[in-house]
Amino acid sequence: LPGGPEYDGVEEPRAISATCGPVRVWSVYVPNGREVGHPHFAYKLQWLKALRDAVADDAAGERPFAVLGDYNIAPH
Repeated sequence: LPGGPEYDGVEEPRAISATCGPVRVWSVYVPNGREVGHPHFAYKLQWLKALRDAVADDAAGERPFAVLGDYNIAPH
């Protein structure tokens, strides 16, 4: 993910995108934030901000796009 954060010094490959015909498609694997206060929770929020920044041009444009994948949003 361009501009994505690192966790424990590692930049994890969690997003890929491609243009399929007229549609821009993103497939993402959002980090599991564990519980509020855990260092991985802060990493997840940083990663989601980087995703928002990465898709900003797609969101502002006329071309249809989709962001699909595993969002790891559901609580325990």
